[in-house]
Amino acid sequence: MPRNVEMPVYVIERILAKRGRLSVFDRFEPARTALLVVDMQNVYVEEVATAISILPNINRLATACRARGAAVVWLVMTVAEAPGAPGGWPLYHEHFITPARGARHRDSLSAGAHGHALYPALEVRPGDLHASKTRFGPCVAGASDLHGRLRARGVENLIVCGTATNLCSESTARDSMMLDDRVVMVADAKAARCDEDHLAGPTSFRQSFGDVKTTDAAIAMLERGTDHGDAVHRSALHPCRGHGRHPRPRAGAGACCRGRAAGGAARAAAGLGPAGAGDP
Repeated sequence: MPRNVEMPVYVIERILAKRGRLSVFDRFEPARTALLVVDMQNVYVEEVATAISILPNINRLATACRARGAAVVWLVMTVAEAPGAPGGWPLYHEHFITPARGARHRDSLSAGAHGHALYPALEVRPGDLHASKTRFGPCVAGASDLHGRLRARGVENLIVCGTATNLCSESTARDSMMLDDRVVMVADAKAARCDEDHLAGPTSFRQSFGDVKTTDAAIAMLERGTDHGDAVHRSALHPCRGHGRHPRPRAGAGACCRGRAAGGAARAAAGLGPAGAGDP
């Protein structure tokens, strides 16, 4: 991970003044969550020490997501259908980089090229999803079908990692939030070529687009979401465990409800408040 990338104090102060807390989201329900691994392709990872350094954390995130039922998506940049074929983004290749660099970029990120392939140390598994994009982010109209595919699966929470922090990863995270996804960028599972670039994206993202967390914190969000989802499921199966008004008691349900009431009275007497108070 790049060094010396602490969030500036003024950013923390601005966030606290804006919403009164640092984090926007406390938990992600795994069934409605996807991990997006952005552009961890040979051309972007080989010989880039910061990108290689985040491989263990990306693999940890992928393993944790699979274990809890969240989707894992390997997202790649594709700018031509085959090496030597015309590129699909002439504006960028003709105006933002030299002709020589444009040709290398196009050919390296053509389908089937070595540079286009995922870096081999990534732990890709059967059942993972794969998606391609033709722009820095997948949410631009016509750039990818990823957003529609995830919506069809009921996904509304995104954990974004990969490279580069201030380009494709940030574009993916920002644009996803603008399409009403809940987004977390994982700071120690992202990489840029220098510390300043690595910090530039999350600094503005955290203020107005989503959360920036560590790998450990992102996994903890999934764990809390798993516990919460289990509780909701139990409540749906057993009306005496729900919240709000109880339905008309069924035969045999009275003992359960009376037991709950007695337990609540005991908690109140002990100064603990109602069951569930203070739970995340």
